[in-house]
Amino acid sequence: MEPIPEELVEETWQEVAGFTLDRAHKEMTRTSKNQPDLVAFIMEFTQELDQEVRELTTYMGFGVYRMFQKAPERRSRKSRLKRSLTAMKPTIV
Repeated sequence: MEPIPEELVEETWQEVAGFTLDRAHKEMTRTSKNQPDLVAFIMEFTQELDQEVRELTTYMGFGVYRMFQKAPERRSRKSRLKRSLTAMKPTIV
């Protein structure tokens, strides 16, 4: 797997930062449908944190997810994500 180009990271952060509240809600709804394990992980991992921290973590998590969506190498991304989440579960008990 190749690193995500810096230009794509910058472009994606700017795109996500420019979302209206309505667009952000729609994108998170779509993400919840397409990547329920990712959203569940973020929600579970942050449930005991302050509201502001949960919101920031959700924003950052979505931004990273969006970068992976836009990255040139798109093969088997869902399976890599699932393996990553599975590997992290023991550390968040």
